[in-house]
Amino acid sequence: MQGDERFDVVVDGKKHRVWRRKLRGKLSRNFYVRIKDKAGKWQMKSTDRSTRLGAKAEAKRIVLELEQERLLDDREKKPISKKITLGEVLAIYEERALWVQRRRENTQALRRIARLAFGKEDDATDRLDAREVFTAETVRSWLKALLDVDHLDYRSREGNVTAESTFRHARSVVSAKCWHADYGEIYQGIQLPDLQGFRSARIPRVEKGSARFRPFSRAALQAIDKFGASLADESRDLWLAFLFVRLMGLRNSEIFAMRRHWIEEFGDKHVLAIRARPAEGFQPKSANSVRILQLPERLFIEVENLNPDTLIFAPDLKPTPRHDLLYRELSEKLRPYTEGRNKTLYELRKQFGSEVARAKGLAVAAAALGNSEHVAREHYSYLLEDVVTSVDLTSLGLD
Repeated sequence: MQGDERFDVVVDGKKHRVWRRKLRGKLSRNFYVRIKDKAGKWQMKSTDRSTRLGAKAEAKRIVLELEQERLLDDREKKPISKKITLGEVLAIYEERALWVQRRRENTQALRRIARLAFGKEDDATDRLDAREVFTAETVRSWLKALLDVDHLDYRSREGNVTAESTFRHARSVVSAKCWHADYGEIYQGIQLPDLQGFRSARIPRVEKGSARFRPFSRAALQAIDKFGASLADESRDLWLAFLFVRLMGLRNSEIFAMRRHWIEEFGDKHVLAIRARPAEGFQPKSANSVRILQLPERLFIEVENLNPDTLIFAPDLKPTPRHDLLYRELSEKLRPYTEGRNKTLYELRKQFGSEVARAKGLAVAAAALGNSEHVAREHYSYLLEDVVTSVDLTSLGLD
């Protein structure tokens, strides 16, 4: 067999052979990996990949998945020696979790589910026995408390926060990968209750049409833009954050992490490149997403003299005050002008998306926002026959 048709992959210090099988005198198109199943027997499993690079990555994934299942099987066979509370589980997760960008959101989501399901405050929720929390019944109780079960929707129309999204975050706290070394072996040596019922719970589908975005009225937009212009004199940081959402549809996380060197020259214009930047701890919401957005010249003038590595939003503040300024203070200031909607900056981002969709189509809107075309179609397709409500640059001080 030729040298490039057989190689090893190393996972946790163990070698696993990957090769092309010989079938009827010919080598198979795809590579196979040799693994030991849960019963201890050696098996050949196809990687469904025909290239060496693709087969190597898929073989590692197959081995890791099997190891995770084996770890879970071993853990679930052991009895629980003592009571462990939900608060203790969350404390362990927050301390040990590696490479988990949304660690805080995950723990908050699980607390929110338990709080509603058991009708308790946060301190009392943390004292709950984990064996009571990690059950399918907890999920059912949470859904009953969340909404009127006679009119299932499971979506807050104002904030676009689905029960499915909340549960997905909560389930990440005890996902199978938490027992793997690449994620810090979060619960290594800790005996948790049976998690199968909690993990396998399902959230009913959102009823058709509930994802539609309801644009702001013209009067509300005028009030919002007037408020935005007033921020220029009150706080440069809040004004810039407002404009990045209103004129470019950026996410809070993108504004929070943005640095001066993300802005590059492109001919006689300037563009903002939003892509994965591991060295700075930034990962786009869509892992493979790369967006190149034109920067309004007036915005560029405000940031052009910053040092390349300087944070654009509130660079002089520490992380917690920076977070509160963007995620809380600006949202609270906007709330009186947003027609009773809860997630104010998120709603402004979708307003931007609706304007782009009307002016240039769904594909351009999806690309500008970093969404899939499916999501853009859900939000905006029904608006395309309406009259365009454009951004009033004069009222924003950008003329």
